[in-house]
Amino acid sequence: MSDNLLTANFKAPRMPKIAELCLLFLAACAAASAHAAFPDKPIKLVVSMPPGGGADTVARLVAGKAAEKIGQAIVIENKPGADGSIAADQVARSAPDGYTLAWVTNSHVVSPLTMNVPYNALASFAPVIQVSQAPDVLVVPASSPFNTIGELVAAAKAKPGELIYGSAGVSTPSSLEIVLLSNLTGIKMLAVPYKGGSEVMLGLMNGSVQLYFATISTALPYVTSGKMKALAVSSKARAPQLSNVPTVAEALNLPAFEGGNWLGVLAPAGTPNDVVAALNKAFAEAIQAPEIKDKLATLGWTPIASSPEQFAANIKHDLSRWADTFKASGGKP
Repeated sequence: MSDNLLTANFKAPRMPKIAELCLLFLAACAAASAHAAFPDKPIKLVVSMPPGGGADTVARLVAGKAAEKIGQAIVIENKPGADGSIAADQVARSAPDGYTLAWVTNSHVVSPLTMNVPYNALASFAPVIQVSQAPDVLVVPASSPFNTIGELVAAAKAKPGELIYGSAGVSTPSSLEIVLLSNLTGIKMLAVPYKGGSEVMLGLMNGSVQLYFATISTALPYVTSGKMKALAVSSKARAPQLSNVPTVAEALNLPAFEGGNWLGVLAPAGTPNDVVAALNKAFAEAIQAPEIKDKLATLGWTPIASSPEQFAANIKHDLSRWADTFKASGGKP
């Protein structure tokens, strides 16, 4: 047999197919290597509140420690407005790569009830971690005739619409707690809007309003100085900082009453699970660091450091219960 015939009958390997498989393998290895390197650049944390407030202070405290744990800077970008929906929308539209995160309060689950937002409070995000929680405190001026929440509710029932409370926004936990209290007791009170909690406290001091559910960090200096009286806390359990003050639930025998604040971190929906896990680990270690826990306690916050799944369940629970509260009130805050 001639060399030409042998050559003609020989079938060479299908190199293009082999090359294609090799390229796919190399691409997969490169992608895995790049993914494992997260994070390889600074992370942006979009805070839905203005600088200097209580939630912003905690964001900077926790983010600074989390940056040490994860090995990259975490840069704070304040994006206040529209009850947190401006910041949330920015993050929801960001690339799902773990480099843009949202720092939110539980106003995040209420904003969709009070305004049209371009995102879904749960489905548009990958929950990373619930950072902390804290009760609100029902405060009245020291000169108020009310010494218990029971006396206040009795007066509100006797004169519907005459008691005036301060509101720092319809989506704030404070206003929600008033709605819930009104639904459960049948009272009616008049709201006076303010731009923020500090302005409401001034309104309490000058007599413009008669009561307010203040954050515990805001309320403590006024209560300890004797300028205001604390009638009840909104959480299920008493606050360690005000252990002599009853909860609303126990004082009024209303087991369904539960309010308060939480802070948490969200990533855009579609963020890879291992990236979420890396972020959760860094933030959890930061929250549980002794110096951070002590500072949070000083500010009135209880550390939580939840798993992503626990935080998702909490968001879902709050979306449901506050929707029910608004429905019971006729859709009015």
